[in-house]
Amino acid sequence: GHTRGIYNVVTCIAVNDKIPITACSRNDDPVVSRVGIDGRNHSGKNVCYGNLVIGLTGGIATGKSTTAAMIRDRGIPLHDADAAVHDMMAAGGLATGSVAEAFGDDILTADGAVDRQRLGRAVFAESALRKRLEAIIHPLVADDRDRFLEMHRKAGAPLVVLDIPLLFETGGDAICDFVILCSAPDGIQRERALARNGMTETKLDAILASQMPLAEKRARANAEIDTGSGLDKAEAMLDSILDGQVRQLRQETD
Repeated sequence: GHTRGIYNVVTCIAVNDKIPITACSRNDDPVVSRVGIDGRNHSGKNVCYGNLVIGLTGGIATGKSTTAAMIRDRGIPLHDADAAVHDMMAAGGLATGSVAEAFGDDILTADGAVDRQRLGRAVFAESALRKRLEAIIHPLVADDRDRFLEMHRKAGAPLVVLDIPLLFETGGDAICDFVILCSAPDGIQRERALARNGMTETKLDAILASQMPLAEKRARANAEIDTGSGLDKAEAMLDSILDGQVRQLRQETD
């Protein structure tokens, strides 16, 4: 809950929105990928990472975390950007000192972790503060993601999943060979979100306004899982995607 509130206002991957590129690391020259007529990267064997990279995204309360758990249950390596930020802001985390330096020691809890609720309130309405936070978190998340991809490339994993809440908003789809969107009908999405601790109608409206509409994400994704009809149907949709479109893409690029 709290981590999502922070991460959803932090850009983790900056990519030129005119020319789809694969960002090997922030210090490397961008490598242009083979791009399909839909403008998405369809290189299959990712230029930098050597394995099929699947992006997983959605909006608030669309069942992305539940879908991510299903993917892990199937033995597929998954990098969770939210979890990476959570770890970085824990006591002794990679970002904790820099965040305290930028926002003051009162942003820390008694045990030395970043108070993510307080930080989230501070940066949500202030673009200058949000950019300051992005400058701290962005390179750390990119490094963590790159280490994950390199580790599984060396291990020979045929495919990996990047779970990124704002995948399209931050241009992260440019390093993905295939994107799965998690969605839910508006009424179910709102009901789920409002059931979260501390969520209000006003706060939810502000979050939804800050995110790309699901209809636009749907137009850019390769596949969709509607989580509004229960776990069994969502799992069936996931298996259909993995056994169908993703398997075919792997065969085409082997």
